[in-house]
Amino acid sequence: YGHDTVQSWRRSLRDKPPPLDETHPHWLPPPAPTTESLLDCQKRVVAAFNEYIAPSMFDEEDLPTPPERRAVVVVAHSNTIRSLMAAFDEVPDELVPKLYVPNSVPILYRFD
Repeated sequence: YGHDTVQSWRRSLRDKPPPLDETHPHWLPPPAPTTESLLDCQKRVVAAFNEYIAPSMFDEEDLPTPPERRAVVVVAHSNTIRSLMAAFDEVPDELVPKLYVPNSVPILYRFD
């Protein structure tokens, strides 16, 4: 496919590699995706953030720490973090390839 094509699959928001089929050694049956762009990943990750993480930050009552003092740590693959950063910061599609998530370096977000 070539270096530029593979880089586009890896870094862009919307590009994705060709789908896997049953003959590929890493193929998994549905509901596993056969191919995925960062945008596809972002949709799943933002939905999970909104359903599971955000409520523990803001909505859940009767926790020992009040919402204004809560801290949540999200540990994930760099593409997962990159997709969250692109969504939180409303990064335009053309700038998403420039988002870089360094290994083992905390990235802090504060939410109101």
